[in-house]
Amino acid sequence: TPAASEARAARRRREASVSKRNRKLVDSIATASRGLALAPDARSYNALLQAVLELLPTPSQGGGLERRGKWASKAARSRHATTALRVLASMEAAGVAPTLVTFTALISICARAGASVRGWRLVDRVVGLHGAGAIDADSRFLQAVFTLAFVRPGARQEDI
Repeated sequence: TPAASEARAARRRREASVSKRNRKLVDSIATASRGLALAPDARSYNALLQAVLELLPTPSQGGGLERRGKWASKAARSRHATTALRVLASMEAAGVAPTLVTFTALISICARAGASVRGWRLVDRVVGLHGAGAIDADSRFLQAVFTLAFVRPGARQEDI
């Protein structure tokens, strides 16, 4: 119907606007830190990733799945996962080693964004870096992995 079509278009415009503001925020933080000659450390990158994570609703907040089993705002959530992975790339380019906290945030973002393939690649990377024994003791990391395990495989196409 025309009303439903118009509502979908309005929702897409809102999501694009929010995503654009989020990208501007991430860019402005990075620019400000360079302008002030601040050297970001793992904690500052982790705080930035936590901000990206808080932008994504959890399934219990009603933002995870819509009626009829469709993922809510796929494109907007995919952009958040892409932004988070860009933060990881810039972190590594700056010579800052990602910590288990960093990977926990990244995996949580991928889980909430429906980016399961990206999330599982990060899990494999963590196991390679820290070993399975080290991650067994971290309950937040395990929670992120369990959340990722419940993401429906194939629910969306991913740009990898």
